[in-house]
Formats: sequence, structure tokens, C-alpha cells
Amino acid sequence: MGCAASKPPDSKMVAVEGAQLTAHMQSVPLQYLRAEMDRRGGGATTATVEAVALAENEQLKAQVSNLSQRLEADSVDLLWPTTLAQATSMPDGEMASMFRKTEELPDGVDLGSLAAGGDNKFTPLEAAKAYAAALKTSGGQKKLAQYKEAADKLVGIVTQKALSGKQNSAWETYSVEDFLDITTKGPLRQYGESQIAKYQAALKEKKLTCKIAVPSGKAIARSKMKVVIKYGGDTSRLVDANRCTVECKSIDELFSAVETAVGMWNDEKGVVVELEDKFFNRCMEAGYRHVQMLVRFGACLWEIQFNTTDFLKAKHECGHKAYKTTRHVQESLLLFAISNQPVKLHAMLCMPGIREIADPDVVADKNGMRALHHAAFRGSTESTKLLLSMPKPADVFKMDSYAQLPIKLAMLNLHWEYAEEALLPAMKASATRIPKNTIDEKLVGSVREARDYVRAINPTNETLPRALEGLADFFNSVIQERLQGLSKHVGGRFSGGGEWKAGLKNKHMILPARESDFEFSAAMQPKGSFSFGLHFLFSNTGTTRNAAHMNVLASCHGNESGWEFRYERNKFILMCTFNKNHTDMAFNSLDGSFMKGWHQALWMLDADDHMYYLYIDGKKVSKSRYSGSYSAYGGHLMVGNNPEWRDRNSFCGEVKNILCVDRLLEDAEITTHALAAED
Repeated sequence: MGCAASKPPDSKMVAVEGAQLTAHMQSVPLQYLRAEMDRRGGGATTATVEAVALAENEQLKAQVSNLSQRLEADSVDLLWPTTLAQATSMPDGEMASMFRKTEELPDGVDLGSLAAGGDNKFTPLEAAKAYAAALKTSGGQKKLAQYKEAADKLVGIVTQKALSGKQNSAWETYSVEDFLDITTKGPLRQYGESQIAKYQAALKEKKLTCKIAVPSGKAIARSKMKVVIKYGGDTSRLVDANRCTVECKSIDELFSAVETAVGMWNDEKGVVVELEDKFFNRCMEAGYRHVQMLVRFGACLWEIQFNTTDFLKAKHECGHKAYKTTRHVQESLLLFAISNQPVKLHAMLCMPGIREIADPDVVADKNGMRALHHAAFRGSTESTKLLLSMPKPADVFKMDSYAQLPIKLAMLNLHWEYAEEALLPAMKASATRIPKNTIDEKLVGSVREARDYVRAINPTNETLPRALEGLADFFNSVIQERLQGLSKHVGGRFSGGGEWKAGLKNKHMILPARESDFEFSAAMQPKGSFSFGLHFLFSNTGTTRNAAHMNVLASCHGNESGWEFRYERNKFILMCTFNKNHTDMAFNSLDGSFMKGWHQALWMLDADDHMYYLYIDGKKVSKSRYSGSYSAYGGHLMVGNNPEWRDRNSFCGEVKNILCVDRLLEDAEITTHALAAED
């Protein structure tokens, strides 16, 4: 090899059977080849001479193609722009071509299918129809019903073992390459295949005609992406490096195959550690179904899926390739943001059809961080520019699992200029476009948290905290407007010195003394399903009496009728009357925390299910079923006293955000009301 490399190229070059190499060299601009030769110190020339010498040896002709591919990849690398500005100045077609030549795609991913005229004819509706037809021809709903209980029992058998659904913990410190090299090749792979073969023999003994497919190990590109995105770098969580599909002709045969596997793999030779029934008792998106199990063979888990022939046929005919391709695009958006590769991100978006499906908010890592979160964490202006300019732009107000906004993550890494110039304008522009019903106090709290962080870490910066305060105020005003729309509006009157807080008439009342109260001009109590809530703040707990019925916060209660909020020093109580009998429901607080600061109290009555509930600060703290009917009170609602017995006034403090509707509140409404106290 060394001698051959020392010979200069001669006229035989044109006769080399590896003519692809010659054609490629002629197509590559001379300046790039020269730059490559300079970079390698003659390496490109050496590769060319090696190709000629190898071509002279009939036994090594195949290596010519490999050398040609090496030169082609090297030349494409030379053509890649280094900045986004350079990339955007190049034709989209050229960037797309470079991406296509250099990007390694997982099995089943075809980016070309997304282009106009591609073979992607999949729609969710067509898939749903295909899966419904597959269920019918596999046996139908009646056949499913026969196995629901038995399938649950199989799941229970596996669940009771409480075995880990992760790979052996030793794999945690291994690279993806080493993990795949050991688990998908050699003795460990062979042992798994031998156990699958024994399982197939067991199926035949039971006269089952199942077909078993064992594909090669998971591709490195897809494995790396999955480990980074879903598992935060923990290789031991990659459980589908080795896979197997069991194809059954009917639902009857499918259940028998699963039952056989659970019974057979139950010892050190092989053990089922996880069983997911997404066939008999539930299904997935668009109606797709399968049963999936994880089986441990030695130090490696195998993922085994069970399905019917009709479902597998529908899966492949109605768009599984489209599903894989779309998933790859969404995951690549996140991966390129994590690795800070805006040029690669731009090149992918230049591929025909990619922009139309790309959505940077679909895929998140294990901490709920999406593409924009990572771009912000890195302070990458280029990646952020791309993510915000897509047809479906990234949501600048999307929070991660820890309620952190992208701008907060940027500031954690001290990217002040980036936060101010790349994110803040987008936040201001999109704030008014957010659907109002999605704005809640959690969002307000996250914006205020980011504001407080700037003030603490960078006190000289005035622009960021001022802008963030404005956004928080705007979102809070939306919440307050929505709260007003929830409540009844009835008049009433104060006594004992009570008054409305300045500028907040009919919203926020002040009851400064135990003699202060407010009587509404109407009752607020159930006629059917019903919800009532308020926020309260104690200003003087010293007036609290020993008997709970003497400490009234809000009351629509009379003799053998109505309801009432009461309290003791360590207990908040809802009293309700059913069939003229009083019943108490309590929230116990050993430290009396509800007497410190603002808190929410809310109760609901479900007339259809005969249930009633007590919530404190958005959390359901008690519930009970009742029989018979609610006993209504004929008088008015009072705050700070009882309307029938007016000597039960001990509350001193403030009350606001009174809510009363003749229906059950939705969970989001309960949360919104609970978190609206900070104002």
C-alpha cells in the first residue's frame, strides 16, 4: 500500500473501473480540492493515488467506491457555510442537497416523501378508517371484550413483580456506540435470538401460526437522537435496541401469544419486566393498537410487539413512514437546538415540505425543554431566529417541567443581551395573540420569577424587569377579567364599618372589625350543581372564638338549611345541610397556615353524582357523597357573619374574588381562581 501510494498517477486513471471517483473529482470546484489538499498536506492526492492502485487489484475493487465516497463527503464538508448569514445567502436547493448528502437518516424515514408529489398520502382520518377496518377483520369489538379482563390479569402478573423497565444499570456509563456494539451483535444478541426461537417453537406446539420478525439492531443515528432527547444521555433507558414483532392472524391468536410469552419468560433465562396493553383495553392515536412487552435476556432488554396481520398491514399502508418521517423532523429541531447547529437546522428547513410540518413545540426532552428553551439556554441568536420565523413559530411563553420560560433559562446563563434583543421583542409581540383561556396564574408567576431574577442578579438592567413586569400585569388583567365573568353580580350593603377597597368596588371588601360584615341582596346556594369560592386574608386572628360555629367567614345558613364556611385556629370547615341535617367537611391545618396570607376556599356540589367537594388553594382537600337533597336556606348570603344569628361575627380581614355559578367549575377554572390571589 505504501509503495503504491508513492507512484504518481498516470494515464491508467481514466481506465479505472471506479469511474465514479473521476467524475466526482471533475465536478468538484478546483479551489475546494486545493483547499482540501492544503488542509491534509497532500492527503487528497494520496487518496486519489490509493484509488488507482487499488483498482489495479481485482480483489480490492470494492474499496475504490469507499474512497470515492470519502472524497465526496470531505468535499461536501468543505462546502458547508460556517454561519447562518452565509447559509441564508445560498440557494435553498443547494443547502437541501448538502443536507441530503450528509445527514444519516434512521430506517423508515424518507424526507423526500414530504415534498409536493411525494408518496405521502397519509391523513389521520384515513388512518383511523384503516385501523377501524383492521379491528373489524381481526375479530371486532366483541372479540376484544372477551379478553379485556384476562388481559388486565396478565398485566397485573407482570406489574406485581415490580421489576425495572430500564437496561442493566451498568449501561448508564457506556456510550451509545459501545452499548449497541455489545447488545446488538455477538453472544448477547445471539442469546436473545435463541430465546425468541424457543418461543416460536412453543407457539407451534400450541398450533399457533404466528410469524416472528427479528430485524437488525437499532440504527446508531436514531439511537443517539433518542438517548439525547428522551433520556438526557442515559444509555440504560434505551430499551428497544433489539426488537421483535409477533404477527398473529386474529385477536384469539394474539392473546394466546401474549399469554404464552408471560408464562414462558418467567425465570433467569428470560423474564418479562413490563407489559403494556394497548390493544384489548385501550388504543393509541387514530385507533392503532398493539401489545408491547420488555423482556430481559441476560444484561439486555428486548422490546417485543404483538399485533394482528390486518393491523400491521394498515400500519404500513396508511402512513407509518409518514409518522416516522414527521417524528424525525420534530426531534431534529430539538437536537439541532441542543447541539447549537443553526446551519444544519436551516439546511433541513430548506428541504421541500419540511417547513409545512415542522413544529418546534411538539417534542420536548425529559425536563420538558423544547427547542427554544435550549436555544435560549445557549444564547443562540441564530437558532432562535430560525425557530421564531417558521410557519409554526416556537412559543416564547412555553414553560418547561419546572415552569421556567425560555427567557429565564437564557438569564440563568447570563445571556442578558440575547434575552433583551432576541426574546423580549417576540414576547411583547405574541403576548396579545395568546388565547385568553390559556393564560393562568402559573404563567404570571413564571414571568414574575424571571423579573425577580434580573433584579437580583443584574440590578443595573432596567429594561428587562420593566418589560417583564408589564407582561405580568397584562396577563393578570386577563385573568381578573375572566374571573369577573364567572361570578354573579348582586348588590348588598356593609355594616359595622366595612367598605370596598379603593377602586375595587364589588371586587374587594375590607372588614376591619369583628362587627363588620356584608350582606348580599340575594342568596348564593345550589339549585342544582353549584360552585362558590372566595379569597380571604386575616388581619386579626385574635378575635377568633373557641367554637367553630361562632367564626363565620361566609354563610347562607339558617335553621336546618343552607351552607357555611367556618373556621377554628387549625381547621377550616364547610358546613352543608342535606335532608335538614348538618354535615361538616374540614381541612385540618396543624399550624393554622390558612390564617397567614391570602388563601382560596371553594366548594362545589355535583347534583348529578350526589357528591360535594371542598378546595383550599386549588387543591381538593375533602369530598363526600350525600343522599337525599340539599336543604336550601331562604335568606341572603353574608360575609363575616351569619344571616340568621348575627352574633357569630369574629372575622377581621379582607375578602375578594367572590365567585358563584350554577354549574361545576372546570379544573382550569379552579386553578385560575385559586392562583389569582397575588394582586
